[in-house]
Amino acid sequence: MYRAFDYGGPGADQVNSMISVMEQTHKQLKELRKDLNDQQVYAATGLILMNGHTDQPSELYTIDTFRKLIDYANQKHLGRVSYWALNRDRKCIKPVGWVDGTCSSLEQQPWDFTKTLANFH
Repeated sequence: MYRAFDYGGPGADQVNSMISVMEQTHKQLKELRKDLNDQQVYAATGLILMNGHTDQPSELYTIDTFRKLIDYANQKHLGRVSYWALNRDRKCIKPVGWVDGTCSSLEQQPWDFTKTLANFH
């Protein structure tokens, strides 16, 4: 599993940055596992997404970011996709700074990230 956050990537283009990191990971794994083809390496690769803000100010995972990365995972037939914390799959009840570990720190409906993850197959 590859944790797709807290790597200090540019928040302005989180989707393409993450896809680039995943493709570089894929390339490295293929070099290590020459006995596996592309499909087998993707199938053996997992992706853990963040829901909402990370503790890196530049990293923000919106529902749209989440959806696009799940589309990527489906296109490549990754073996697994998960996300950081179920308890964060809701908007914050009280005003917070830019991030709160108990909620997504986004305007959202409860379970929006979980419902989006359900599109991974």
